[in-house]
Amino acid sequence: MRRRPLALLATVLLLTCAPRAWSGEPRSISTPMAAPARQDSLRDPNARRYLSFSPAPLARCENFIVFEAAAAQVNVEGQDWLDDHLVRNSFGWMKNVSANRSLGGSLDLWWLEGTIAAAPTVRARQWFGGRQSVEASAGWVMNTMDGVEGPIGCLRYSPTPLVFVEAGACGVRTEWSRWDADANALRSGYVRDTRGFAGLGLTGGGGVVVIAAEAATIAILVAMLAGMSD
Repeated sequence: MRRRPLALLATVLLLTCAPRAWSGEPRSISTPMAAPARQDSLRDPNARRYLSFSPAPLARCENFIVFEAAAAQVNVEGQDWLDDHLVRNSFGWMKNVSANRSLGGSLDLWWLEGTIAAAPTVRARQWFGGRQSVEASAGWVMNTMDGVEGPIGCLRYSPTPLVFVEAGACGVRTEWSRWDADANALRSGYVRDTRGFAGLGLTGGGGVVVIAAEAATIAILVAMLAGMSD
C-alpha cells in the first residue's frame, strides 16, 4: 500500500521539475537542429573593397592606388635615339566619388633627354562599359635643365583597367649653344617649346613589374660605374 503514495509523489515531482521545452511545440526527432550562423573570415571576392591595388569603379572599391609605368614618343629632334623617348612613373591615389567617376592625384616622374623631373598632378577618370575608362590629368613639371618643363596635360584611354594608351602635350626645355665669332666666345642657353607625345603604359601589377625592372637596371648601372671608378 505504501508504493502507491510514493509513485504519485514521484510523478508530481517529475512534472514540476521538467524543462519548459516539454510544454512547447512538439519537435520531430528527425528534424535537425538549426546550425549556428557561420562566422566566415574570408571576404566575398565580389564585395566592394575599401582599397584596390588596380583601378576599379565604385562597384568594386571605394579607393584605388595609382601605380603606373609608361613610355611615349615625343616629337623632338635629339642628338641620339633616346632623346625623343619619354618615360613616366606615377604614384598616387584616387577615390570613386560616384558610380562612374574617380578623382585624385599623383606624383609623376618624367624622364626625357637624360633628366628626371617630378610633377604634382591632378586626375579625373570616367568609367563606362564596366571596365573601360577615360582619364584626363594635368600637372606642372618642376625642372630647370633639359627635358620636360612647365605645364603638362594628358588624356588616357584604358580598354582594361591594367593597360592604357595616352596622348598629350608638354613643355620641353632644350639647351642650345653656338659660337659667337664677334665676341670670340661660346654662347649657350635654353629654349622651351610645346611638344606633343603619344605612348602606352601599364598599371597595377604590370606597373610594379616594369618599375622594379627599371630600379634593378639603375642599381646595376650604378654598381658598374662605381666599380669602374675604383
